[in-house]
Amino acid sequence: MFLAQSGCLSVPKRELRFIIESSIKLCYVQQKNYRSRIDDKLKQFDKELSSSSICIKRDLNLWMLAGPIPDDFDEELGRLYGKTSTYVHLTPTQIMQRIEAVDAGRTIGLESRAEVEEFNTLISRGFAASLVLLFHCVGEYVAGEFLVDSDGSTMDSYFLGSRFVAGMDAYFDYKAERQVRLSDIQAARTTRVRF
Repeated sequence: MFLAQSGCLSVPKRELRFIIESSIKLCYVQQKNYRSRIDDKLKQFDKELSSSSICIKRDLNLWMLAGPIPDDFDEELGRLYGKTSTYVHLTPTQIMQRIEAVDAGRTIGLESRAEVEEFNTLISRGFAASLVLLFHCVGEYVAGEFLVDSDGSTMDSYFLGSRFVAGMDAYFDYKAERQVRLSDIQAARTTRVRF
């Protein structure tokens, strides 16, 4: 009964907001204090997390994203954060959505295909954004190991469906092991992008 009243899809959307927010702030703290002690980083992270603002996203160094992609990514973070922020507290819009869903016979477990697809796309975009941020707060080699196979091909990952993760993959096109098959790798990367 409680889940039906709360809305099954609202809870994960609210949690996605926290994942996005904490990823932004973790990346910021790690980039600004890379050589600091862990306890100092934790204090800074706690300070950043106590603010609901994510304006620090503009100060992130997203060096593995080229061209217009960093600006697009900044907009994507803002859109994701804004959309998921509407699920932090119960709003009149959420109440109306729930009433309409119940009136249409769509309760928990009976959500429409469109609702589930929209939800899955939102979660995919949020997790991909978090992954991009996490890769930008660790050594570049970590992203390289995740994205590039030993033969130069791109590792198979669901998140390469993200144009931003694909943009990071393109950063590693300079690798010697990619040069022989670079046009094939680039074409495959383009066809994978779905969100």
